[in-house]
Amino acid sequence: MAKKTKIPSKKKPDKLITFPCDFPIKIMSKSDFDLESFVTHVVHKHSLHMEHIPINKTSSKQGNYQAVTVVIKAINQPQLDAIYLELTADPAVIMVL
Repeated sequence: MAKKTKIPSKKKPDKLITFPCDFPIKIMSKSDFDLESFVTHVVHKHSLHMEHIPINKTSSKQGNYQAVTVVIKAINQPQLDAIYLELTADPAVIMVL
């Protein structure tokens, strides 16, 4: 019987993100939703240390959809999780990346 050779396993990194860091979040919705205000409110709620939140807003070619990108100063994974969960809980939000 042949002897089995143990293949070394690849070690997974402990963390995928090193905190604190600048972390972009892109949120998409239909154009009739006040996405900019909603996102600003959610991000301020979970990022009290940020006085100013830079926002970049774009619209689809036909104007039916919009996207807002914010760059936050992420301090830990629970903060990112809380922001993501609150953003995706609103039915007007189509996608969060």
